[in-house]
Amino acid sequence: MDIGLKVLEAFPGLLYAGIDYMTNAITNPQTNNSYRIIEINTIPGIDMNFRPAYGKSRNIAKYMVDLIFPEPVEKKQSNKTYQKTLYN
Repeated sequence: MDIGLKVLEAFPGLLYAGIDYMTNAITNPQTNNSYRIIEINTIPGIDMNFRPAYGKSRNIAKYMVDLIFPEPVEKKQSNKTYQKTLYN
């Protein structure tokens, strides 16, 4: 996560990106010698998160929309009915 935030800070105005990197061990703390960034995608392919080969499905698109349009998130937090309507 720290690596991703540093990459985004390097590109002012970029709200999100897909960051592909390789690591020696994904569960170990990240150090300068344990990973390498392969590429940064300004239009990341998010479809693989809905039906991954392994692991839990995640609705990444929802988080991206919340990031780009924060107003509904604020309403969602103050209005539980709105939350059920918008995100179920």
